[in-house]
Amino acid sequence: MAVLEIFSSANHYGKSNYWWKILIFTVLASISAVLAGLSLGYLFLGKSFLGFSSFWGFLIFLCLFAIFFTLESLFAEGARFGAIIIESFSFALSFYAIRIGFQTINGLVLMWSLGVWLLLILCLWGGRLRMRKRKSDLLRLRWNEMVKGGLALVLIGINLFICLQWMGNAIFQPDRLFTQKTVDAILKPATPLLRFYFTGFDPYMTVNEFIKNIISEQVEAMFVQPEDTKNYIPKNIMDQQKKDLIEQNSIAFRNQLSEWAGFSLNGTESINTVVFQFLLSKYRALSITTQQYIILGIALLMFVVFRIFAIVVAWVIQMVGWFIYELLLAANFGAVKIEMKNKEDLILY
Repeated sequence: MAVLEIFSSANHYGKSNYWWKILIFTVLASISAVLAGLSLGYLFLGKSFLGFSSFWGFLIFLCLFAIFFTLESLFAEGARFGAIIIESFSFALSFYAIRIGFQTINGLVLMWSLGVWLLLILCLWGGRLRMRKRKSDLLRLRWNEMVKGGLALVLIGINLFICLQWMGNAIFQPDRLFTQKTVDAILKPATPLLRFYFTGFDPYMTVNEFIKNIISEQVEAMFVQPEDTKNYIPKNIMDQQKKDLIEQNSIAFRNQLSEWAGFSLNGTESINTVVFQFLLSKYRALSITTQQYIILGIALLMFVVFRIFAIVVAWVIQMVGWFIYELLLAANFGAVKIEMKNKEDLILY
């Protein structure tokens, strides 16, 4: 049976500086956790981190944390529950420092945040125990077989942390559920699809520009003439008729949009601002119970989407982690020791 241990060299006769070596993994995992928590906090605020995108910063530091956490889990002699508390606390505290701030925190937010942190600890602990159990069950130590089950639990813990923190923020500060940045984040990726239905659509165009594009396209379709009748109506008369129709229908269409939106439109507002005001007014008109159901539904949808995305992230972590794992073994940082064990079993005679 194969067992991973940290040795002084490949001769496997004695361990050297075990605690210092395992401490390296703990320190690197804690530093990565701090940076991942900071970048996640800035991501919630929609700001950059260390001069680049907080989204990519979070993914990079999350991958590094998962790699060092996994290596610590495999090479350590025990579960190192204390290290899990330190690493998870570093991640959570860094996030709370940026996202919430210690001056604005109240009792309800504190209790919610504490519960989310405890759930993260449970997932990290379960992930570590699963990795170690899988390692002890394998006759030959294969990297992917050892880490994939436990790594999935670790990423689920991070996923739950993100979704529950967003959910708590939406519950305690409902006006932040629909913000201008939230609407922009939805409209930007949806712009190519909207242009398929509305020619020249842009989320930052004014209402008048949006209406003019739609009415102009409809008027042009009305004035399409067969080839044999094109010369019967002078072009200047046709252009004037088009202009009059566009102006008349634009006013009527804007009035219809105002009635549909529930507030007056003068035409100079941008589309993204109108969409934001419409969603916010409709959301505020709902009962508190309905609002909470909406928040819960969005949180569940976020969890499913992030869980699918986590498959790609786990693949990257396994690939990079395997490379570092092989380098450590090649550099005699650790080694695979072969153990012979007898196993008892029950039979009937």
